[in-house]
Amino acid sequence: MYNFQDELRRALLKYALLPAILLALISLLLIVYSWHHYVLTGNYTARQGAAERIERMLVDSDEIMKQLENRINASALPLTGQVQDVEARAALYGVVYETVNQSSLPLEFYLTDAEGNLLLGSRRQLPLPLQDRNWGFMERLRQRQEPVAEFVRMGERQQDFVRGKALYKNNELQGYLLLAIAGENMLAQGQKPGIKLAVTDAYYNQAAAQGSVPVDGQGKLLPLVCGLNGGLAEVEQEVYYVTQSHLPYGVRVLAITPVRSLLVRYFMGGMLLLILLAVLLPVIFWSVQRESRLRAQTVEKLTSKAEMRELVSQFNPHFLFNTLENIKYMVKLNPAAAVKMVMALSALLRYSINNSVQQVRLADDLDYVHRYLEIQQYRFGKRLDFTEEIDSEVWEAEIPKLLFQPVLENAIKYGADKSGIKHVHLSISRQGENLQVAVCDKGPGFSTEALADWQRMMQMEENITEHTGLFNIHRRIQLLYGRDYGVSIREEAGQNCVTICLPYQRAKGEKDSCCAL
Repeated sequence: MYNFQDELRRALLKYALLPAILLALISLLLIVYSWHHYVLTGNYTARQGAAERIERMLVDSDEIMKQLENRINASALPLTGQVQDVEARAALYGVVYETVNQSSLPLEFYLTDAEGNLLLGSRRQLPLPLQDRNWGFMERLRQRQEPVAEFVRMGERQQDFVRGKALYKNNELQGYLLLAIAGENMLAQGQKPGIKLAVTDAYYNQAAAQGSVPVDGQGKLLPLVCGLNGGLAEVEQEVYYVTQSHLPYGVRVLAITPVRSLLVRYFMGGMLLLILLAVLLPVIFWSVQRESRLRAQTVEKLTSKAEMRELVSQFNPHFLFNTLENIKYMVKLNPAAAVKMVMALSALLRYSINNSVQQVRLADDLDYVHRYLEIQQYRFGKRLDFTEEIDSEVWEAEIPKLLFQPVLENAIKYGADKSGIKHVHLSISRQGENLQVAVCDKGPGFSTEALADWQRMMQMEENITEHTGLFNIHRRIQLLYGRDYGVSIREEAGQNCVTICLPYQRAKGEKDSCCAL
């Protein structure tokens, strides 16, 4: 019954725990989906959109710079004091303005002479960081012939992206052409809720931002944020998910998503789920334990009653008839022997019809066996040669009641050798954690057909013959202890042996001896 109850418990647990497992799995999937949809996808979409917009601006500004350089060189207008002439200024301004005006970029343009004096521009004077040609951006522009593009700090918290090109004619420096995009114009208007965008230079100095991003006192993003691309950073009381894109000229676009409140909700939801499972699981385990125990007890009772009826019905009526006939004759010939037979038969009947106990000590069942063999000995006399070999440590083992009698009866009935002697040997021993019972005889053995029937019954787990004794014992043992135990048949050394294997368990409870009348 123990193994059967365990199997039933496992089956009930599987179906009882399935809803809890599904609930936990669905909750986990919802968390993963919401994180992917609201954090990963939202962050990626916002950053990618900003990066593509800024990259187009960089490419367009490069094209405008090339067009301006070509048109200024083609105009043959000198970039000297002669440009003060109204007509010359108007012509030069028309060249520059026409090109810049064709673009939708929010550009500011400046054209200077070789000394850095402003000739034309979007403003009346150059921004302060561009006025000294021996420092910063203008110094780097003066030292190179190729274009220079970088962020230039225009104020305490303002950085503009400036692209410059020195203009040469006949290898002689004529002036400088500058295009500037204000940092605040690099990001589109309108902020996606819950996502902060930042544009920085290669050193993570903020040039533009949508929302309040974590920066230090100098307007530089905090190191915890700068070093992340697809990770979490905890800054003060907030947790940010940060990704970034690296564009040409050292431009960085960062998408920063505050996720602390979302993580708190995940944590609270997870804790509520854990609390729910912590409450439900003990209830489920207790309910399954109780249900499996009750069902196992019910099945055990029904099975035991059915099996007991089967086994009792195997108490062959011919055996009773022959025993009573022997008693009738023994009353006249040997009254003392007749009394012993009556007492033995009475003990057998009393033991077999007592259904209050289904698990007994091996010693008690052997007591029953000895009474049965005592009657058979009176019947067959010297034609029955019974021997037994019982290990001393197995007497207290617990076994199903009436386990041996059908096997012994079968051996006595079919176990006669050629001389008519019925040699029957019973051995019981402990093999590790198992109890092994073997009943051997020297009869003709099982026919080929009978062995084939037995193998089919083992595979089908159903009795397909009219002989029920051995199969009922095998089935009963498997119902009680599981598929690892049961009855097997073998032939060896001129003997036919029926072996019963069951787990070794020490008996508990009171004796149920058949000796007491």
